[in-house]
Amino acid sequence: MRISITFKKQEKYLSLNLLALYYLRTNQIPQAQQTLNRSLEFEPRNSVAYYYLAIIDQNKNEFEASSVLNLYFSKGGNDIDAAYDYARALQAMGKYGEAEKYFKFILKAKKDVLQITVIKRYVEMLITQGEFKKAKNLIRYVQRKATYSVKFMDKELA
Repeated sequence: MRISITFKKQEKYLSLNLLALYYLRTNQIPQAQQTLNRSLEFEPRNSVAYYYLAIIDQNKNEFEASSVLNLYFSKGGNDIDAAYDYARALQAMGKYGEAEKYFKFILKAKKDVLQITVIKRYVEMLITQGEFKKAKNLIRYVQRKATYSVKFMDKELA
């Protein structure tokens, strides 16, 4: 006796996303990619699948990851971790204006949290661009915001 289970379109792509996550966590990367591509066949606007594909591509090359993350955000993705990965990829490619947009998005998303790692990366990018005034203002902001951060990036201010 054979049992057949039918899924609705939404159930299929969601189930495939979960299966792909399992493959990612068990380091079965080719299976994860194949499963994510299959998931996109059922739902081309599946932002989760684009995000997972970007994670896979980022491990290969930041430039490849940026194109997948671009798709992720164009499909309405708004994950903070994805935004940080995308900002870093854009920064690595020298697309500072676009990267700045995502750094600001991340910082605004959690206004009540002092995101030192994000701010540090953002400040380093600003310095690379020669945007010293913006960088200095961000450093001073962090130093005022938290008492333990008084010496935050002091050598960059010199």
